[in-house]
Amino acid sequence: MSVITFANFKGGAGKTTAALLLASELASRKAEIVIIDADPGRWISHWGALPGKPDNIRIITNVVEDDIVQHIYAAASQTQFVIIDLEATASTMTANAIGMSDLVVIPTQGGSMDTNGAAKTVRLIHNQKRVAQRSIAHGVLMTRTSAAVASRSFKSVRAQMIEAGITLFSTPIVERAAYRDIFDYGGLLRDLPTAQVSNLENACKNAQSFTAEVLSQLKAGLEQRGSHKVKRKRAASGSVDDLAGFRPRDWPIGAPVRKPPKVQAAENPGFRSRRTGRTAQLNLKARPDTIKEFCDLADSNGWGLGETLEYAVCLLQRDYGKKIA
Repeated sequence: MSVITFANFKGGAGKTTAALLLASELASRKAEIVIIDADPGRWISHWGALPGKPDNIRIITNVVEDDIVQHIYAAASQTQFVIIDLEATASTMTANAIGMSDLVVIPTQGGSMDTNGAAKTVRLIHNQKRVAQRSIAHGVLMTRTSAAVASRSFKSVRAQMIEAGITLFSTPIVERAAYRDIFDYGGLLRDLPTAQVSNLENACKNAQSFTAEVLSQLKAGLEQRGSHKVKRKRAASGSVDDLAGFRPRDWPIGAPVRKPPKVQAAENPGFRSRRTGRTAQLNLKARPDTIKEFCDLADSNGWGLGETLEYAVCLLQRDYGKKIA
């Protein structure tokens, strides 16, 4: 077993999304996974009730402070990976889950509130390390970042974490429409409908890189604690060998190649139909050459037009700030 916990005392940091992306990617690799949904919002439980949840993912819900240790112990003895989505509060439940973890992922956005929550989580991890008298691998995961440019707040948070000596995941979770749509459609990330979900291939690449880094940190943590001792202890308790056969370096890069969806031709010549993954539309008038350059830029990067517009806005804000008329 490997117990991977997602924790941050600040709500809305991206814990649930990151936990589900990890579970989805591992499940697509045929791993056996138990998700302990200890978040009061129960978003992963809601996802599990939708069509498409594979049989190799089991979700434990309605977890309370008194029984989370029992749930973790039982799940860890029966499956390869235990993923815990914790509540965003400092509680006995949070402390117990962290104390039983092999890796704690601390999602955070580029803001002071998220950073403070992450710092408190790191302090709790260090306290639990002293209580358990063992190392607990952990790292801060930047979430909802821009694929185009890094914001000033993101750079500031990253610099603060590095200066404080806190491990930082090199792969951030980029803001993608697919990461919201998975909670609407259900199923695994790679099984989302390409015709309705914007830029799915890049979303899968991002999730794959993050998962590979999680596995690398898990293996490094086992080596640091003495993998032979850990394996003997796990074998005695009936736990399975969770990381055998999982070699991220051997994984092919990116999502499976899929045929592009057929787009129905519009009646008016020159009309361009594009999916954006958004629920709002914006009609703009521009010169034909500007429209062509904009569409060519989107096509060359595999972006939807809505996503390309978002990147353009980020660049304008970077260069002009709030002075845009």
